[in-house]
Amino acid sequence: MSLTHPRMKPSKAKASAIRCIMAGLVPFIQSSPGMGKSSLAKEIAEEGNLELIDIRLSQCAPEDLQGLPMKTTVNGREVSTFLPFDMFPIESTPLPKGKSGWLILFDEFNSASKSVQAAAYRPVLDHEIGQQKLHPKAAIICAGNLQSDKAIVNQMSTAMQSRLNHIVMEVDKDEWVEWATKAKIDYRVIGFIEFQPKKLHLFNPDHQELTFPCPRTWEFVSRLIIDMVDVSDMIPLLSGVVGPG
Repeated sequence: MSLTHPRMKPSKAKASAIRCIMAGLVPFIQSSPGMGKSSLAKEIAEEGNLELIDIRLSQCAPEDLQGLPMKTTVNGREVSTFLPFDMFPIESTPLPKGKSGWLILFDEFNSASKSVQAAAYRPVLDHEIGQQKLHPKAAIICAGNLQSDKAIVNQMSTAMQSRLNHIVMEVDKDEWVEWATKAKIDYRVIGFIEFQPKKLHLFNPDHQELTFPCPRTWEFVSRLIIDMVDVSDMIPLLSGVVGPG
C-alpha cells in the first residue's frame, strides 16, 4: 500500500465500508497494527443487525474456502462436487434468529498465503464458496495491516487488488476519546491521551522496543488499572503493555 494513499479517520472509514457493502462490493480496511479494524467490523455488524463471522485468513488453507470434495449423483451419474464448511452461509442456510443476515470478516487478509488469497477470489468477487453461492444476505468485509508496517503481510496480486475497495484508516484522538468514554476506559488513560495525543498511536515499524502505544494497548492498560487507586507499582508491567516512557 502506497504511503501516499488517502487516510480516513475511523468514522469515515466505517461509513465508507458500509457504502461499499450496500453497493454489493467488498471493502478492505487497512491500517497499522492495533488501531481497531476488527472492532470496526464488529460495529458495522451490530449496526446492521448482522451476525459476524470472524475468519482469520492467515490461518486458513485453500480448501477452507473451496470446500471439501464429496460424491453426489446428477442425472443418475456419480460426480464429485465441493461441500462448503458450515461457517459459510449458502443460499439454503436459514437466517440467524433475530438477525437480518451475516457479515463475513476476512481478517488478516493480506497475511494469508498466496494460494489462500487465490482461493478467496471467488467469494470476494463472485460471492461463491466452492461451487455454492453465498446467501444473498451475506456480505463480506476484509481487514489487514499495511505492508509498510512489517506486520507479516504478503503482496497481493493485481487480480486481487482490483477485486477490493481499499480503505486506509488512521487514528483520530477526538474520536478515540469519544469511544473510550462510552467504553468506560479508565479516566486516567483518557486524561493522559488528552494531554499527550501523539502517544495514542506511536508506531515505528523499525522500533526496537517490545511493544508500542496504540488504541489496543491503551485499552489493555485500562483493564489493568481500572480498579486500582495507586498504580505506581504497576509501572514495570505497564511498560510491557505500551512501552517505556
